[in-house]
Amino acid sequence: MVFPDPLTSTGQISAASFVYFDAPIVVPTPVWIPNDEAFGLNELILDRRPDWGLNYFRIDEIYGAQISAYQETMRLLKPLEDGFLRTLLAFDADTAARQEGLDFLESTGETVESVLPMLDVHAAAGEVFHHVLIDEYAANEGD
Repeated sequence: MVFPDPLTSTGQISAASFVYFDAPIVVPTPVWIPNDEAFGLNELILDRRPDWGLNYFRIDEIYGAQISAYQETMRLLKPLEDGFLRTLLAFDADTAARQEGLDFLESTGETVESVLPMLDVHAAAGEVFHHVLIDEYAANEGD
C-alpha cells in the first residue's frame, strides 16, 4: 500500500492497516525545503514586494503547517515504525509537467474547479514550493 500524500494525521490511516499487510506501508514525506535552504527567496520577496508576495507567505504558512503535522504524526506512529517505509516521491513539476497534468484532467471530463475540493491543501502547498523554489527560482539563478 502506498499513500499518495504525506500523513498529517493519525486519522488518515487505520491501525488495522499495519495488521493486514505483510509488506511495509509506503508513506511519502512532504517536499522538504527548510527555510535555511530556500536560496534566499523569502528575502528577495520581502525586498521586491511583488503583488503576489502576501499569497506566497500564506502558502509558506500552510506548507509549514504540513511539515509540523507530518512530524507530529510520525512521532505518534513511532511504535509502529517497523510497519511503514518513508519515501520521497519525485516527479517533474515544471511547466511541461503541469500542462500534462492539466491535459490529463481535461481528458477525464473534470475541471480544475471540480477537483479543488478534493485536494489536500497542505500537500498542494508543498508542491507549490517544489515548483517555485526548485523549478523556477533555481532555474532562473535566484532571480
